[in-house]
Amino acid sequence: MNDCNLKAKNIKPSKRLSLYGTLFCLGMTIFIPSLGMSIVHVVLPTLVSELETTLSNANWVVISYLFSITSLVLVGGVLGDRFGRKRLILISLGIFIFASVFAALSSNIWTLIGVRMAQGIGAAFLLSQSFALAGTALPKNKTGEAMGLLGTMAATGTALGPVVGGLIVEWFNWSFIFWAMLPLSVVSYYFCHVFLPEDNKEKAESKRLDLISTVLLCTSLFCFTLLISSSASLSSQTSTGLLGVFALCLSLFINRQKDNEDALIRLNLFRNMYRNTLLVASFLVDATAMATLVVGPFYLTYVTNLSPANVGLVMAIGPFVGALSGYPAGRIVDYCGSAKALIFGLCQVGVGVLCYASLPLFFGVYGYIVALFIMTPGRQLFHAANSTYVINSVTNSEKGQASGLLNLSRNLGLMTGASIGGALFALFLGTEVVSSVTLEQLNTAYASTFSIVFCLLMFSIFGILYTNRRP
Repeated sequence: MNDCNLKAKNIKPSKRLSLYGTLFCLGMTIFIPSLGMSIVHVVLPTLVSELETTLSNANWVVISYLFSITSLVLVGGVLGDRFGRKRLILISLGIFIFASVFAALSSNIWTLIGVRMAQGIGAAFLLSQSFALAGTALPKNKTGEAMGLLGTMAATGTALGPVVGGLIVEWFNWSFIFWAMLPLSVVSYYFCHVFLPEDNKEKAESKRLDLISTVLLCTSLFCFTLLISSSASLSSQTSTGLLGVFALCLSLFINRQKDNEDALIRLNLFRNMYRNTLLVASFLVDATAMATLVVGPFYLTYVTNLSPANVGLVMAIGPFVGALSGYPAGRIVDYCGSAKALIFGLCQVGVGVLCYASLPLFFGVYGYIVALFIMTPGRQLFHAANSTYVINSVTNSEKGQASGLLNLSRNLGLMTGASIGGALFALFLGTEVVSSVTLEQLNTAYASTFSIVFCLLMFSIFGILYTNRRP
């Protein structure tokens, strides 16, 4: 019971069990979606051969899941506010369970892609309630601790996915990666049904969902997601069309939220400039993290001459460090306060990026590992503090929307970092054929990419300091 900083003698067994049950439910809202994302990557080569498809088609098994999450995570937050968090979590787990069954039974790639999109819907709604649940189901002085737990569970799910998936593919059929997620999902459903607080039925029944706003928002986010993730493979006409549809749907959506009793998002949430700056900073921090995952393997492969297995081993250090540092980060937030902790965490991320840009040039792979150990705990501290402030700065009826915005900013950051990070690296290289450049060109491109990223992070720090005032 030390983890919750509570004295066992002052807590009745039923209350202690309820607390642990709630913490388990909280962790599963982010662990299951994270595991569902990372466990599939290692099976893609197997899908190409066993389902007789192409690599580009197989990649859509990952992309379709991510599309659903990005397009619906904000809508899920609103649904939780309107119709009840417990109800939505149970529905989400039900969708995830049934989608996992049909994914395991899929006999062709397009069926699997469609089912993965449905699985992503369940994951999106689960993620949308994670931060909101931390802000409502637990005492307010434990919010930072809860956010740290979420960071630990997200990193653990991300780290375990490739390991578990690789073992399953080696010993069993690829479909067992989906069967393997069923027991945990079913147990989570039971715990959520038993331990989560009941929803306010009268409040839920008094709300209705604006379907037109929902369609406009989902369409705009889908277009933006497709534009960011597939910009390199799209023609200029297609990119222009997607950008136009995105801008049109977004403007119509914003206009519809004005003076609308059933507004999907309350626009007054964006009147707090400090909170807006934190959402932008969250976007940039996760874009930075993804840029390291995209650019890092090229540097480790072509400069340090590591084998693919050793590159994977080095890259796995980040998620495991994140898993170890997430919960302590939450405790620090509760002790020091979110305002100080998020500045310190963001500065630590900035120092880590500088280390990424410089240390590997002098110390090779050891410098890269040192940078990982500096940046990853800083990222966990920033996110724990950032999420704590954002969730505590809104009313209970707005926590779902705030949770959705937090998840959306992070998901868009990850996608943008994957696209822009690779594009910057290729720009500084002067070519997309990495094997044809010199060692000096690789070092220059690597350092230049992370120098640009560092400048963007400094912009976030100055923005936070400038807008740090009482809302």
